[in-house]
Amino acid sequence: MTTTETSGRDQLGRPTDIHGFFNLTYAAYLTLRRDLLESSPVGSEILDMIAGLHAAFAHIEVPQYRVLRGDWVEAGELDEAGLKAAGLQLNTPSGEPTPTEEDVEFFTGQQETYTDGHQEYEAWEQVFVPAPDGHPGPGEYVVVSRTLLQSMPATWQAGFVDLLYRHHDRVTADDGDADTGPDWDCKIEAGEWTGHTFAPRPGGDPVPHYDRGRAYVEPRL
Repeated sequence: MTTTETSGRDQLGRPTDIHGFFNLTYAAYLTLRRDLLESSPVGSEILDMIAGLHAAFAHIEVPQYRVLRGDWVEAGELDEAGLKAAGLQLNTPSGEPTPTEEDVEFFTGQQETYTDGHQEYEAWEQVFVPAPDGHPGPGEYVVVSRTLLQSMPATWQAGFVDLLYRHHDRVTADDGDADTGPDWDCKIEAGEWTGHTFAPRPGGDPVPHYDRGRAYVEPRL
């Protein structure tokens, strides 16, 4: 390992803790392609450490996850096809998906809003638009909650982050599009896989949100 514990950075100046590894992203999960892990020299070590993490949190409910590939886009930038792909429609006074003349008059001079039937979005809010082929099956990705990662001891984090850097450096040399880090261009859903069918969990992920690095769940080591 090439870490410098006193400074929290390795010999290349990279952070050795989970929060630093995620940098300034708002990513709540670490997503790793399983095929790249299986071909990586440190892949088995990463999977072993993740298994140890799951054992440390066996006393809480940790769901399974589904990865949806796509893009995060401002709702107001979407055309009709984009709104349909995102599961949104214009929140019109008439209730019609296609604005009537009265709706157009109503929206003159004010911001439009959008709805998915459950939640309302302002035009500036980021919404997820899945890619046409953006539904990987079970087992294609390894997904780990950022909250659980940052709740592990500092020495564990340093060892794990070191492996992630080594994995990233190796696979990006072979595959420039390697998913070896936070979930920048995907959406993670919590739930349960039954075969190739995924059932989202009502209420979302029971694991607390990472809260800018402040959330903590006590591991049982």
